[in-house]
Amino acid sequence: MKNRVKMVVLNPVIESMLGKRYLELISLLESKGYFVENSKRGIEYVRTFYGLNLFFINDTCQIDSRCPKITELIVNDFPYLLKRISTITPILITGAYMAFAEFLEKNPNSIVDLTIISPCEIMRAYEKMNNGTKIITWKKFKEIEEIEIPENKLDESPVPLGFFNSKALLGEKIYSASGEKDCKKLLSNIPKNANLLELLWCEGGCHKGDGL
Repeated sequence: MKNRVKMVVLNPVIESMLGKRYLELISLLESKGYFVENSKRGIEYVRTFYGLNLFFINDTCQIDSRCPKITELIVNDFPYLLKRISTITPILITGAYMAFAEFLEKNPNSIVDLTIISPCEIMRAYEKMNNGTKIITWKKFKEIEEIEIPENKLDESPVPLGFFNSKALLGEKIYSASGEKDCKKLLSNIPKNANLLELLWCEGGCHKGDGL
């Protein structure tokens, strides 16, 4: 008989908002029967994948697809740029499925019910990638699980612009923008020497997501 496991993957904004109380959250969720994971293992994987993409596709500027709201913006307002959107999934989704796969490799007799906690509603579009995966916002998850741990209001995002400033993308011309106005401005006038556009819908980063 296979063992059924409830796995929940938390996004990094939650850890930053809770600070030292993050361990309290993990203990609470474990007491409710959850196996708790985070998405951090997806960070270097996604960054490296972008580097490889740019190495093999060097004749056109790629558009960062980590933020699904940016993809929606391009579909609606800049459809002629659709071919430039990267096919790489967001760090949260990538890291969650990596944790999911690692757990099943170590526990092949388990059935895992995966829940991913998102900072925004639009991330739910990725539920269709893995049958049975549930993606819900932190706001909704707190309500369901009756979580009442005090949170800090963040002035800065734990995942700000600058994600691609690494050795994996050394030498690439990267232009960054956050917030609807600045993203539209950059998409309307892409520099001729740009290799990659790093774009975040929420100004400053995901700490301003509608699901927090």
